[in-house]
Amino acid sequence: MNQLQNEGVKVVIGGSFLQEVISNKGIKGIFIYSSDGVTRALDTAVQIAFSKKVEARKAEELRTILAFSYEGIIAVDRNGLITVINPSAEKIIGTSQHKVLGQSIAGVFPTAKLTKVMQSRRPELNQIESIGDSQIVINRIPILVNAEVMGAVATFQNIGIIQEVEEKIRKSLYQKGFVAKTFIKDIIGTSDQIQKAKREAFLYAKNSSSVLITGESGTGKELFAQGIHNAGIRFRRPFVTINCAAIPDNLLESELFGYEEGAFTGAKKGGKPGLFELAHEGTVFLDEIGELSMSLQSRLLRVLEEHEVLRIGGDHIRSVNIQVISATNKDLWEMTEKGYFRKDLYYRLNVLELRLPPLRVRKTDIPLLVKKFLSETCHDLTANEIEGISQHPIFGDYNWPGNIRELRNIIERFAALYKNEEYEDLLLSLFERLTPSKLCSVEQEEFNRVLNSVQGNKTEAAKKLGISRTTLWRKLKGNTFG
Repeated sequence: MNQLQNEGVKVVIGGSFLQEVISNKGIKGIFIYSSDGVTRALDTAVQIAFSKKVEARKAEELRTILAFSYEGIIAVDRNGLITVINPSAEKIIGTSQHKVLGQSIAGVFPTAKLTKVMQSRRPELNQIESIGDSQIVINRIPILVNAEVMGAVATFQNIGIIQEVEEKIRKSLYQKGFVAKTFIKDIIGTSDQIQKAKREAFLYAKNSSSVLITGESGTGKELFAQGIHNAGIRFRRPFVTINCAAIPDNLLESELFGYEEGAFTGAKKGGKPGLFELAHEGTVFLDEIGELSMSLQSRLLRVLEEHEVLRIGGDHIRSVNIQVISATNKDLWEMTEKGYFRKDLYYRLNVLELRLPPLRVRKTDIPLLVKKFLSETCHDLTANEIEGISQHPIFGDYNWPGNIRELRNIIERFAALYKNEEYEDLLLSLFERLTPSKLCSVEQEEFNRVLNSVQGNKTEAAKKLGISRTTLWRKLKGNTFG
Protein backbone atom coordinates (compact mmCIF):
# COMPACT_ATOMS: atom_id res chain seq x y z
CA MET A 1 0.00 0.00 0.00
CA ASN A 2 2.88 2.33 0.83
CA GLN A 3 4.33 1.71 -2.63
CA LEU A 4 0.97 2.47 -4.26
CA GLN A 5 0.79 5.73 -2.36
CA ASN A 6 4.33 6.61 -3.39
CA GLU A 7 3.42 5.98 -7.06
CA GLY A 8 0.49 8.38 -6.80
CA VAL A 9 -2.30 5.78 -7.03
CA LYS A 10 -5.50 7.35 -5.74
CA VAL A 11 -8.14 4.70 -6.51
CA VAL A 12 -7.98 0.93 -5.95
CA ILE A 13 -10.54 -1.63 -7.17
CA GLY A 14 -10.98 -4.81 -5.13
CA GLY A 15 -12.90 -6.94 -2.63
CA SER A 16 -13.94 -6.24 0.98
CA PHE A 17 -10.57 -7.11 2.52
CA LEU A 18 -8.72 -4.76 0.19
CA GLN A 19 -11.21 -2.02 0.85
CA GLU A 20 -10.61 -2.37 4.61
CA VAL A 21 -6.81 -2.10 4.15
CA ILE A 22 -6.80 0.94 1.92
CA SER A 23 -9.35 2.85 4.04
CA ASN A 24 -6.67 3.27 6.67
CA LYS A 25 -4.24 4.63 4.07
CA GLY A 26 -6.50 7.39 2.75
CA ILE A 27 -6.85 5.76 -0.72
CA LYS A 28 -10.25 5.70 -2.39
CA GLY A 29 -11.65 2.22 -2.98
CA ILE A 30 -14.21 0.80 -5.40
CA PHE A 31 -15.81 -2.40 -4.14
CA ILE A 32 -16.06 -5.33 -6.62
CA TYR A 33 -17.68 -8.62 -5.65
CA SER A 34 -15.70 -10.92 -7.92
CA SER A 35 -12.46 -11.13 -9.91
CA ASP A 36 -14.53 -11.30 -13.08
CA GLY A 37 -16.06 -7.97 -12.09
CA VAL A 38 -12.59 -6.48 -11.80
CA THR A 39 -11.79 -7.59 -15.36
CA ARG A 40 -15.03 -6.13 -16.70
CA ALA A 41 -14.41 -2.87 -14.87
CA LEU A 42 -10.92 -2.59 -16.31
CA ASP A 43 -12.20 -3.28 -19.83
CA THR A 44 -14.83 -0.61 -19.40
CA ALA A 45 -12.26 1.85 -18.12
CA VAL A 46 -10.02 1.17 -21.12
CA GLN A 47 -12.93 1.66 -23.53
CA ILE A 48 -13.89 4.92 -21.86
CA ALA A 49 -10.30 6.15 -22.03
CA PHE A 50 -10.05 5.15 -25.70
CA SER A 51 -13.35 6.85 -26.52
CA LYS A 52 -12.21 10.03 -24.84
CA LYS A 53 -8.97 9.89 -26.82
CA VAL A 54 -10.89 9.45 -30.10
CA GLU A 55 -13.24 12.28 -29.19
CA ALA A 56 -10.28 14.51 -28.33
CA ARG A 57 -8.67 13.70 -31.71
CA LYS A 58 -11.91 14.40 -33.59
CA ALA A 59 -12.38 17.62 -31.66
CA GLU A 60 -8.85 18.71 -32.64
CA GLU A 61 -9.50 17.79 -36.28
CA LEU A 62 -12.72 19.80 -36.25
CA ARG A 63 -10.96 22.73 -34.59
CA THR A 64 -8.26 22.69 -37.27
CA ILE A 65 -10.82 22.48 -40.08
CA LEU A 66 -12.75 25.41 -38.65
CA ALA A 67 -9.63 27.44 -38.03
CA PHE A 68 -8.20 27.04 -41.53
CA SER A 69 -11.35 26.87 -43.63
CA TYR A 70 -11.41 29.48 -46.40
CA GLU A 71 -15.16 29.89 -45.90
CA GLY A 72 -16.85 31.47 -42.93
CA ILE A 73 -18.69 28.88 -40.79
CA ILE A 74 -21.22 29.62 -38.06
CA ALA A 75 -23.55 27.18 -36.28
CA VAL A 76 -26.47 27.59 -33.88
CA ASP A 77 -28.47 25.33 -31.61
CA ARG A 78 -32.23 24.77 -31.87
CA ASN A 79 -32.81 28.04 -30.01
CA GLY A 80 -30.79 30.05 -32.49
CA LEU A 81 -27.86 30.59 -30.10
CA ILE A 82 -24.38 30.58 -31.64
CA THR A 83 -22.36 27.49 -30.73
CA VAL A 84 -19.59 27.62 -33.33
CA ILE A 85 -17.89 30.43 -35.26
CA ASN A 86 -14.58 30.13 -37.09
CA PRO A 87 -11.90 32.81 -37.77
CA SER A 88 -13.02 33.36 -41.38
CA ALA A 89 -16.56 34.07 -40.18
CA GLU A 90 -15.23 36.43 -37.52
CA LYS A 91 -13.33 38.35 -40.23
CA ILE A 92 -16.27 38.57 -42.66
CA ILE A 93 -18.82 39.53 -39.99
CA GLY A 94 -16.42 41.80 -38.12
CA THR A 95 -16.64 40.30 -34.64
CA SER A 96 -14.80 37.89 -32.33
CA GLN A 97 -15.65 34.49 -30.88
CA HIS A 98 -15.71 35.47 -27.23
CA LYS A 99 -18.26 38.22 -27.97
CA VAL A 100 -20.81 36.12 -29.84
CA LEU A 101 -20.75 32.54 -28.49
CA GLY A 102 -24.08 31.91 -26.78
CA GLN A 103 -25.61 35.00 -28.39
CA SER A 104 -28.66 34.98 -30.66
CA ILE A 105 -27.80 34.68 -34.36
CA ALA A 106 -30.56 37.15 -35.19
CA GLY A 107 -28.78 39.88 -33.26
CA VAL A 108 -25.22 39.08 -34.38
CA PHE A 109 -25.69 38.01 -37.99
CA PRO A 110 -29.30 38.49 -39.18
CA THR A 111 -28.23 37.94 -42.82
CA ALA A 112 -27.58 34.28 -41.96
CA LYS A 113 -31.36 33.67 -41.67
CA LEU A 114 -30.73 30.34 -39.94
CA THR A 115 -34.03 30.44 -38.06
CA LYS A 116 -35.75 30.36 -41.43
CA VAL A 117 -34.06 27.13 -42.57
CA MET A 118 -34.75 25.50 -39.18
CA GLN A 119 -38.42 26.24 -39.70
CA SER A 120 -38.50 25.10 -43.34
CA ARG A 121 -36.13 22.17 -42.66
CA ARG A 122 -34.74 22.69 -46.18
CA PRO A 123 -31.24 23.86 -47.16
CA GLU A 124 -30.75 27.07 -49.15
CA LEU A 125 -27.64 27.06 -51.35
CA ASN A 126 -25.69 29.76 -53.20
CA GLN A 127 -27.74 32.68 -51.93
CA ILE A 128 -26.37 36.21 -52.34
CA GLU A 129 -26.65 38.55 -49.33
CA SER A 130 -25.09 41.83 -48.24
CA ILE A 131 -23.00 42.64 -45.18
CA GLY A 132 -22.40 46.36 -45.10
CA ASP A 133 -20.73 47.31 -48.39
CA SER A 134 -19.76 43.73 -49.21
CA GLN A 135 -21.67 40.88 -50.78
CA ILE A 136 -21.42 37.25 -49.78
CA VAL A 137 -22.49 33.89 -51.18
CA ILE A 138 -24.07 31.88 -48.37
CA ASN A 139 -25.29 28.30 -47.87
CA ARG A 140 -27.80 27.62 -45.07
CA ILE A 141 -28.35 24.04 -43.87
CA PRO A 142 -30.56 22.73 -41.03
CA ILE A 143 -29.03 20.10 -38.70
CA LEU A 144 -31.39 17.13 -38.42
CA VAL A 145 -30.88 14.25 -35.96
CA ASN A 146 -33.45 11.46 -36.22
CA ALA A 147 -35.69 13.84 -38.16
CA GLU A 148 -35.54 16.38 -35.34
CA VAL A 149 -34.10 19.85 -35.92
CA MET A 150 -31.12 20.30 -33.57
CA GLY A 151 -29.78 23.53 -35.05
CA ALA A 152 -28.40 24.94 -38.29
CA VAL A 153 -25.11 25.84 -39.91
CA ALA A 154 -24.15 28.52 -42.44
CA THR A 155 -21.10 28.63 -44.71
CA PHE A 156 -20.35 31.84 -46.57
CA GLN A 157 -17.68 33.63 -48.54
CA ASN A 158 -16.98 37.14 -49.75
CA ILE A 159 -17.85 37.45 -53.46
CA GLY A 160 -14.79 39.62 -54.00
CA ILE A 161 -12.52 36.80 -52.87
CA ILE A 162 -14.34 34.32 -55.12
CA GLN A 163 -13.79 36.64 -58.06
CA GLU A 164 -10.09 36.94 -57.22
CA VAL A 165 -9.76 33.15 -57.21
CA GLU A 166 -11.60 32.92 -60.54
CA GLU A 167 -9.27 35.57 -61.91
CA LYS A 168 -6.23 33.49 -60.92
CA ILE A 169 -7.75 30.44 -62.61
CA ARG A 170 -8.40 32.41 -65.78
CA LYS A 171 -4.89 33.83 -65.76
CA SER A 172 -3.53 30.30 -65.56
CA LEU A 173 -5.73 29.39 -68.54
CA TYR A 174 -4.38 32.43 -70.37
CA GLN A 175 -0.87 31.18 -69.73
CA LYS A 176 -1.82 27.72 -71.05
CA GLY A 177 -2.46 28.96 -74.57
CA PHE A 178 -5.71 30.93 -74.73
CA VAL A 179 -3.81 33.90 -76.06
CA ALA A 180 -3.88 36.02 -79.22
CA LYS A 181 -0.40 36.36 -80.73
CA THR A 182 -1.06 38.77 -83.61
CA PHE A 183 -1.40 42.54 -83.36
CA ILE A 184 -3.01 44.75 -86.01
CA LYS A 185 0.37 46.33 -86.75
CA ASP A 186 1.75 42.85 -87.54
CA ILE A 187 -0.66 42.37 -90.44
CA ILE A 188 1.36 42.88 -93.62
CA GLY A 189 0.26 45.19 -96.40
CA THR A 190 0.44 48.78 -97.61
CA SER A 191 -2.37 48.67 -100.19
CA ASP A 192 -5.33 50.96 -99.70
CA GLN A 193 -7.63 47.97 -99.24
CA ILE A 194 -5.69 46.38 -96.39
CA GLN A 195 -4.95 49.72 -94.72
CA LYS A 196 -8.68 50.47 -94.68
CA ALA A 197 -9.39 47.08 -93.08
CA LYS A 198 -6.70 47.66 -90.44
CA ARG A 199 -8.10 51.11 -89.58
CA GLU A 200 -11.59 49.70 -89.15
CA ALA A 201 -10.29 46.79 -87.04
CA PHE A 202 -8.50 49.22 -84.73
CA LEU A 203 -11.68 51.28 -84.26
CA TYR A 204 -13.77 48.15 -83.65
CA ALA A 205 -11.32 47.07 -80.95
CA LYS A 206 -12.41 50.02 -78.81
CA ASN A 207 -15.99 48.75 -78.85
CA SER A 208 -17.36 45.78 -76.93
CA SER A 209 -20.00 44.92 -79.55
CA SER A 210 -19.94 41.73 -81.60
CA VAL A 211 -17.78 41.76 -84.73
CA LEU A 212 -18.44 39.77 -87.92
CA ILE A 213 -15.41 39.33 -90.17
CA THR A 214 -16.25 38.35 -93.75
CA GLY A 215 -13.95 37.40 -96.59
CA GLU A 216 -12.85 34.59 -98.83
CA SER A 217 -11.02 31.61 -97.42
CA GLY A 218 -7.38 32.40 -96.68
CA THR A 219 -7.70 36.18 -96.36
CA GLY A 220 -6.54 36.29 -92.72
CA LYS A 221 -9.77 36.46 -90.74
CA GLU A 222 -8.29 34.88 -87.61
CA LEU A 223 -5.30 37.24 -87.69
CA PHE A 224 -7.67 40.20 -87.70
CA ALA A 225 -9.70 38.65 -84.86
CA GLN A 226 -6.53 38.34 -82.78
CA GLY A 227 -5.54 41.89 -83.67
CA ILE A 228 -8.92 43.26 -82.56
CA HIS A 229 -8.64 41.39 -79.25
CA ASN A 230 -5.11 42.65 -78.60
CA ALA A 231 -6.03 46.26 -79.43
CA GLY A 232 -8.99 46.27 -77.02
CA ILE A 233 -9.46 46.43 -73.27
CA ARG A 234 -9.62 42.62 -73.03
CA PHE A 235 -6.07 42.09 -74.31
CA ARG A 236 -4.90 40.64 -70.98
CA ARG A 237 -7.80 38.19 -70.92
CA PRO A 238 -8.27 34.85 -72.71
CA PHE A 239 -8.68 34.64 -76.47
CA VAL A 240 -10.46 31.37 -77.25
CA THR A 241 -10.81 30.09 -80.80
CA ILE A 242 -13.10 27.37 -82.11
CA ASN A 243 -13.75 26.29 -85.69
CA CYS A 244 -17.46 25.57 -85.99
CA ALA A 245 -16.92 23.41 -89.08
CA ALA A 246 -14.14 21.24 -87.65
CA ILE A 247 -16.09 19.63 -84.79
CA PRO A 248 -19.23 17.44 -85.01
CA ASP A 249 -22.38 19.15 -83.78
CA ASN A 250 -22.83 17.04 -80.64
CA LEU A 251 -19.21 17.60 -79.58
CA LEU A 252 -19.31 21.29 -80.47
CA GLU A 253 -22.15 21.86 -77.99
CA SER A 254 -20.16 20.36 -75.11
CA GLU A 255 -17.06 22.32 -76.16
CA LEU A 256 -18.90 25.62 -76.21
CA PHE A 257 -21.18 25.21 -73.19
CA GLY A 258 -19.43 22.55 -71.08
CA TYR A 259 -21.16 19.75 -69.20
CA GLU A 260 -21.83 18.46 -65.70
CA GLU A 261 -20.63 15.14 -64.34
CA GLY A 262 -22.88 12.32 -65.54
CA ALA A 263 -24.46 14.45 -68.29
CA PHE A 264 -23.76 11.70 -70.82
CA THR A 265 -21.84 8.46 -71.20
CA GLY A 266 -18.13 9.22 -70.98
CA ALA A 267 -18.62 12.62 -69.31
CA LYS A 268 -15.53 13.63 -67.37
CA LYS A 269 -15.70 13.25 -63.59
CA GLY A 270 -16.44 16.62 -62.06
CA GLY A 271 -17.75 17.95 -65.39
CA LYS A 272 -16.00 20.36 -67.72
CA PRO A 273 -16.33 24.12 -68.26
CA GLY A 274 -17.17 25.23 -71.78
CA LEU A 275 -15.18 27.67 -73.88
CA PHE A 276 -17.61 30.48 -73.10
CA GLU A 277 -16.84 30.05 -69.39
CA LEU A 278 -13.10 29.81 -70.01
CA ALA A 279 -13.23 33.01 -72.07
CA HIS A 280 -14.93 35.02 -69.30
CA GLU A 281 -13.81 38.67 -69.47
CA GLY A 282 -12.07 37.83 -72.76
CA THR A 283 -12.93 37.05 -76.37
CA VAL A 284 -14.43 34.04 -78.17
CA PHE A 285 -13.59 33.73 -81.86
CA LEU A 286 -16.10 31.57 -83.73
CA ASP A 287 -14.58 30.72 -87.10
CA GLU A 288 -16.83 29.49 -89.93
CA ILE A 289 -19.92 30.57 -88.00
CA GLY A 290 -22.08 29.74 -91.01
CA GLU A 291 -21.60 26.03 -90.28
CA LEU A 292 -23.36 26.28 -86.90
CA SER A 293 -26.51 24.14 -86.65
CA MET A 294 -29.89 25.77 -85.97
CA SER A 295 -30.08 24.27 -82.47
CA LEU A 296 -26.69 25.69 -81.52
CA GLN A 297 -27.60 29.01 -83.13
CA SER A 298 -30.47 29.26 -80.62
CA ARG A 299 -28.16 28.57 -77.67
CA LEU A 300 -25.56 31.04 -78.95
CA LEU A 301 -28.26 33.70 -79.25
CA ARG A 302 -29.06 33.27 -75.56
CA VAL A 303 -25.41 33.78 -74.65
CA LEU A 304 -25.30 36.99 -76.65
CA GLU A 305 -28.61 38.31 -75.27
CA GLU A 306 -28.48 37.17 -71.64
CA HIS A 307 -24.72 36.77 -71.10
CA GLU A 308 -25.45 33.41 -69.46
CA VAL A 309 -24.52 29.80 -70.15
CA LEU A 310 -26.02 26.53 -68.96
CA ARG A 311 -23.84 23.44 -69.03
CA ILE A 312 -25.20 20.26 -70.59
CA GLY A 313 -26.98 18.32 -67.83
CA GLY A 314 -26.75 21.29 -65.47
CA ASP A 315 -29.32 23.34 -63.59
CA HIS A 316 -27.10 26.25 -62.58
CA ILE A 317 -26.90 29.34 -64.79
CA ARG A 318 -23.41 30.86 -65.05
CA SER A 319 -22.88 34.48 -66.00
CA VAL A 320 -20.22 35.25 -68.60
CA ASN A 321 -18.79 38.52 -69.85
CA ILE A 322 -17.32 37.95 -73.30
CA GLN A 323 -16.91 39.62 -76.65
CA VAL A 324 -17.82 37.43 -79.60
CA ILE A 325 -15.93 37.79 -82.88
CA SER A 326 -17.20 35.53 -85.65
CA ALA A 327 -15.97 34.91 -89.16
CA THR A 328 -17.35 33.38 -92.34
CA ASN A 329 -16.56 33.03 -96.02
CA LYS A 330 -20.26 32.57 -96.78
CA ASP A 331 -23.03 35.08 -97.45
CA LEU A 332 -24.85 34.91 -94.12
CA TRP A 333 -27.63 37.18 -95.28
CA GLU A 334 -28.38 34.86 -98.19
CA MET A 335 -28.39 31.98 -95.70
CA THR A 336 -30.96 33.81 -93.56
CA GLU A 337 -33.13 34.37 -96.64
CA LYS A 338 -33.04 30.64 -97.36
CA GLY A 339 -33.78 29.74 -93.74
CA TYR A 340 -30.35 28.25 -92.98
CA PHE A 341 -29.33 30.95 -90.49
CA ARG A 342 -31.38 32.74 -87.84
CA LYS A 343 -32.03 36.40 -88.65
CA ASP A 344 -32.06 37.42 -84.99
CA LEU A 345 -28.64 35.80 -84.52
CA TYR A 346 -27.37 37.42 -87.72
CA TYR A 347 -28.22 40.87 -86.40
CA ARG A 348 -26.62 40.05 -83.03
CA LEU A 349 -23.39 38.92 -84.67
CA ASN A 350 -23.25 41.56 -87.38
CA VAL A 351 -23.13 44.69 -85.21
CA LEU A 352 -19.70 45.63 -86.54
CA GLU A 353 -18.78 44.13 -89.92
CA LEU A 354 -15.22 43.92 -91.20
CA ARG A 355 -14.81 42.90 -94.84
CA LEU A 356 -11.38 41.61 -95.83
CA PRO A 357 -10.20 42.05 -99.42
CA PRO A 358 -9.03 39.05 -101.49
CA LEU A 359 -5.36 38.95 -102.45
CA ARG A 360 -6.11 39.51 -106.16
CA VAL A 361 -7.30 43.08 -105.46
CA ARG A 362 -4.27 43.95 -103.32
CA LYS A 363 -1.45 42.58 -105.46
CA THR A 364 0.92 45.35 -104.42
CA ASP A 365 1.11 43.57 -101.05
CA ILE A 366 2.28 40.28 -102.59
CA PRO A 367 6.04 41.09 -102.63
CA LEU A 368 5.89 41.99 -98.93
CA LEU A 369 4.13 38.71 -98.12
CA VAL A 370 6.55 36.70 -100.27
CA LYS A 371 9.53 38.27 -98.49
CA LYS A 372 8.05 37.46 -95.10
CA PHE A 373 7.33 33.84 -95.98
CA LEU A 374 10.74 33.34 -97.61
CA SER A 375 12.48 34.79 -94.54
CA GLU A 376 10.62 32.31 -92.36
CA THR A 377 11.25 29.24 -94.51
CA CYS A 378 14.47 29.78 -96.49
CA HIS A 379 16.99 30.85 -93.87
CA ASP A 380 20.07 30.63 -96.09
CA LEU A 381 18.77 32.94 -98.82
CA THR A 382 20.43 36.38 -98.89
CA ALA A 383 18.41 39.56 -98.64
CA ASN A 384 19.09 40.28 -102.31
CA GLU A 385 17.93 36.82 -103.35
CA ILE A 386 14.72 37.19 -101.32
CA GLU A 387 14.12 40.62 -102.83
CA GLY A 388 14.64 39.29 -106.37
CA ILE A 389 12.29 36.34 -105.90
CA SER A 390 9.59 38.51 -104.30
CA GLN A 391 9.59 40.85 -107.30
CA HIS A 392 9.10 38.08 -109.87
CA PRO A 393 6.16 39.00 -112.14
CA ILE A 394 4.72 35.51 -111.91
CA PHE A 395 3.30 36.30 -108.45
CA GLY A 396 1.34 39.25 -109.81
CA ASP A 397 0.03 37.39 -112.84
CA TYR A 398 -1.77 34.74 -110.83
CA ASN A 399 -5.29 35.37 -109.45
CA TRP A 400 -4.78 33.59 -106.08
CA PRO A 401 -8.19 31.95 -105.51
CA GLY A 402 -6.81 30.56 -102.23
CA ASN A 403 -5.52 34.01 -101.21
CA ILE A 404 -2.73 34.35 -98.64
CA ARG A 405 -3.00 30.73 -97.56
CA GLU A 406 -2.32 29.60 -101.11
CA LEU A 407 0.61 32.02 -101.42
CA ARG A 408 2.16 30.61 -98.25
CA ASN A 409 1.70 27.08 -99.60
CA ILE A 410 3.56 28.00 -102.81
CA ILE A 411 6.45 29.47 -100.80
CA GLU A 412 6.61 26.38 -98.60
CA ARG A 413 6.84 24.19 -101.70
CA PHE A 414 9.56 26.49 -103.02
CA ALA A 415 11.43 26.18 -99.69
CA ALA A 416 11.37 22.39 -99.94
CA LEU A 417 12.86 22.32 -103.46
CA TYR A 418 14.91 25.48 -104.10
CA LYS A 419 18.32 24.03 -103.20
CA ASN A 420 18.18 21.60 -106.13
CA GLU A 421 16.80 23.84 -108.90
CA GLU A 422 17.25 27.26 -110.43
CA TYR A 423 14.87 29.73 -108.79
CA GLU A 424 13.33 30.80 -112.12
CA ASP A 425 12.69 27.25 -113.31
CA LEU A 426 11.31 26.19 -109.95
CA LEU A 427 8.85 29.07 -109.76
CA LEU A 428 7.57 28.42 -113.26
CA SER A 429 7.14 24.71 -112.61
CA LEU A 430 5.29 25.37 -109.37
CA PHE A 431 2.80 27.68 -111.05
CA GLU A 432 2.37 25.39 -114.05
CA ARG A 433 0.73 22.86 -111.76
CA LEU A 434 -1.91 25.26 -110.49
CA THR A 435 -4.35 25.65 -113.42
CA PRO A 436 -5.01 24.09 -116.82
CA SER A 437 -3.80 25.71 -120.03
CA LYS A 438 -6.30 27.88 -121.93
CA LEU A 439 -4.87 28.90 -125.31
CA CYS A 440 -6.65 29.68 -128.53
CA SER A 441 -6.38 26.79 -131.01
CA VAL A 442 -4.01 28.45 -133.53
CA GLU A 443 -1.59 29.71 -130.92
CA GLN A 444 -1.74 26.40 -129.11
CA GLU A 445 -0.86 24.51 -132.24
CA GLU A 446 2.20 26.71 -132.83
CA PHE A 447 3.38 26.37 -129.23
CA ASN A 448 2.81 22.61 -129.28
CA ARG A 449 4.79 22.28 -132.53
CA VAL A 450 7.76 24.18 -131.12
CA LEU A 451 7.62 22.36 -127.78
CA ASN A 452 7.54 19.02 -129.56
CA SER A 453 10.54 19.99 -131.66
CA VAL A 454 12.61 20.61 -128.54
CA GLN A 455 11.23 17.62 -126.59
CA GLY A 456 9.21 19.87 -124.22
CA ASN A 457 12.13 22.06 -123.15
CA LYS A 458 10.40 25.34 -122.41
CA THR A 459 13.64 27.33 -122.30
CA GLU A 460 14.56 26.22 -125.82
CA ALA A 461 10.99 26.69 -127.03
CA ALA A 462 10.95 30.27 -125.72
CA LYS A 463 14.20 31.02 -127.59
CA LYS A 464 12.78 29.62 -130.86
CA LEU A 465 9.58 31.64 -130.42
CA GLY A 466 11.60 34.79 -129.62
CA ILE A 467 9.98 35.31 -126.21
CA SER A 468 11.07 34.91 -122.61
CA ARG A 469 10.24 31.76 -120.73
CA THR A 470 7.99 33.80 -118.41
CA THR A 471 6.02 35.08 -121.41
CA LEU A 472 5.75 31.56 -122.76
CA TRP A 473 4.41 30.43 -119.41
CA ARG A 474 1.87 33.25 -119.38
CA LYS A 475 0.73 32.31 -122.87
CA LEU A 476 0.35 28.69 -121.87
CA LYS A 477 -1.82 29.78 -118.95
CA GLY A 478 -3.89 32.06 -121.19
CA ASN A 479 -6.77 33.86 -119.50
CA THR A 480 -6.20 32.17 -116.17
CA PHE A 481 -4.06 35.20 -115.28
CA GLY A 482 -4.42 38.93 -115.27
